[in-house]
Amino acid sequence: MDRLDRDVVHEICTNQVVVTLHACVKELVENALDAGATRIEVRLRESGSELLEVVDNGRGIAPDDYSKLAQRHATSKIRGYDDLSQSLSTFGFRGEALSGISAMGDTTVCTRTAGETTAALLSYDRFGRLTDQVPAAREVGTTVSVRELFRRLPVRHREFLRSIKAQVGATLRLVQAYAIAQPEVRFHVVAEKTKGHGAGR
Repeated sequence: MDRLDRDVVHEICTNQVVVTLHACVKELVENALDAGATRIEVRLRESGSELLEVVDNGRGIAPDDYSKLAQRHATSKIRGYDDLSQSLSTFGFRGEALSGISAMGDTTVCTRTAGETTAALLSYDRFGRLTDQVPAAREVGTTVSVRELFRRLPVRHREFLRSIKAQVGATLRLVQAYAIAQPEVRFHVVAEKTKGHGAGR
């Protein structure tokens, strides 16, 4: 009997976190809400198969957290086990969302806090490791971009494309539910078609 390589364990575990477009959007929207966003935009290019983006005007991510952002079990929501006995006011606390998402597609994060004069555009590999960081321009907040969702997993990618209409429908209903539950937050969904069909809002 042999122990699995750490990267293999990472891939197996993260593959269970984000299994649908709906789940991916849910994790990103909840991160935005936990960051205090009052405006959240969800962008789907080619129904999310080419590009999924969630844009918010929340607090942004501090530079000290860039390298840990997509690492598994890295979270700003709790500090220890005892915090779980408290009344948590956040949606998530396990630190698995961005780790799982980066394993499913090419992931970049553009973010800026109020204490920074410029934003940073961050790129992560499928293991959640920060691979590039360059200056960027944006207001305070965060944009998470995921390109070619599920393409690294051929079977899941085929299932995604086969059921894409249903997955987009479930995603729209999810955003509508958040909009009803969070009336102080403005939600906006943009569906872009790049193959001659224009864009919808």
